[in-house]
Amino acid sequence: MRKPLGKSRIKLLVFVFFFFLSFLFWLLNALNKEYSVVVKYAVRFAGYPANYVLVNDTPYYVNALIRGRGYDLLWPLYGPSDNLRVNLEGARISTNASGIYKFSTKDLKTRIQQLAGSAVQISGIWPDTFYLAVAPVVVRRIAVKPELRVTLARQYMFCRPFTCIPDTVTVTGASSMVDTMQYIATRPVTLSGLKKSYSGKVQLQTGTMIKCQPEQVQINMEIDKFTETSMRVPVKVVNLPPPLRMKIFPAEVTLNFRVCLNHYKELSPESFTVAVDYREHLSDTTSLLPVHVLQKPDFTGNILVSPSEIEFILE
Repeated sequence: MRKPLGKSRIKLLVFVFFFFLSFLFWLLNALNKEYSVVVKYAVRFAGYPANYVLVNDTPYYVNALIRGRGYDLLWPLYGPSDNLRVNLEGARISTNASGIYKFSTKDLKTRIQQLAGSAVQISGIWPDTFYLAVAPVVVRRIAVKPELRVTLARQYMFCRPFTCIPDTVTVTGASSMVDTMQYIATRPVTLSGLKKSYSGKVQLQTGTMIKCQPEQVQINMEIDKFTETSMRVPVKVVNLPPPLRMKIFPAEVTLNFRVCLNHYKELSPESFTVAVDYREHLSDTTSLLPVHVLQKPDFTGNILVSPSEIEFILE
């Protein structure tokens, strides 16, 4: 015969109540005992000498061995964490000729005691010493390197190289860092399937040890649909020493290329400089010289020269 559902539920509630009550007595008894625990505190330094800064941004931590009853250890273990701030101007420190500051962590014991509470005992602190490397502050103008990953939609092209405004920024920081910097990069920018021009501000990757002015730059990209076209362009001869004369055949070549639609009407044969180099004849016994495109508008691309080599006669 099945037992009534109500009695089973009452038994379950009674079991849960006594289980919780026994756990509570066990917890109270455990918290009344003494323990030793290790608590880690972050240390932040300030008050460097005038025109000096910390060389690296490695965080500093001090470990404290704290002894006390379980009740009293709850606060240092699970209470809100707080940084131990040290002003080097008022601290007892020593330095050497290399600018290395030596700071004893014994001076942090009073501050740790305040954070942990008077009911516990600070049994030990380690490491016993921090070594802080400082360097003179320098200011330099450094080039900006945009980190761009851009793809365009089909039938679209860049009308001209992207611009970065400004292309250099003022960087301030430790001499050991700033003097070795060749450029400062922007945060990565990823754009896919673009069909129109883009203009946006991008933050610089400065880190915590250097400062940039300005802290961000503007990236501009002109993008447009393209069409394919061709144009006959005269060929020049370069690096021909006098009194030599060179005749070339043909005197014009055909350029096949892509051009942005917005700039199509700006095209003319004078927009391009196409030439053969006499010096290439000196290292080659053939009667053909390759044709080079020396100058072209930014809004053109994928240029193919036909013919790519031409004949010549020296006079």
